[in-house]
Amino acid sequence: MKTQLLVSGFVAFCLCSCSRSSAPDKQPSDDTKQAGARSEAVAKDEKPGTFWELLDKSDLRVVTEPWPPKEGAVTLKAEVTANDDGEKFTGTVAYRVTTTEQSSAAWQPMPKVREDNDNSVYFESPVTLSKGGVYIQFRVHGARESAYHRDHIDLTDWKIEVH
Repeated sequence: MKTQLLVSGFVAFCLCSCSRSSAPDKQPSDDTKQAGARSEAVAKDEKPGTFWELLDKSDLRVVTEPWPPKEGAVTLKAEVTANDDGEKFTGTVAYRVTTTEQSSAAWQPMPKVREDNDNSVYFESPVTLSKGGVYIQFRVHGARESAYHRDHIDLTDWKIEVH
């Protein structure tokens, strides 16, 4: 009986400590679920933008400049951190801006602009945003997708409100 009570208490503790009030209510897309990637909503007092953990345990962090996003011309910025082994990302990142989560719009390559001493790789692209809700989606090649019999990862669940 004590063992059951101890196990029940431990499970309840784990469930409570793992829940976050700032996490989004929406379900991740099928591509995000299959890739094992994670998207996080960011509270106003935290860093702007969002991020996903990629298959090789590196992070793809993205933001618009300015933040919060404004209607018109902005710069889309992305950073891919080193993976858990400290290896630098050697793949590519592409993006598209759409008004729906399901889209067949063409992917636009993001040019690499620099690397840093921590083995993070940075990408930037100028984009034009329309007022209202838009999805900024990413396609990543080269984060060990081949180990999962994939050519790339599509990250399509980041929706922002443009003012």
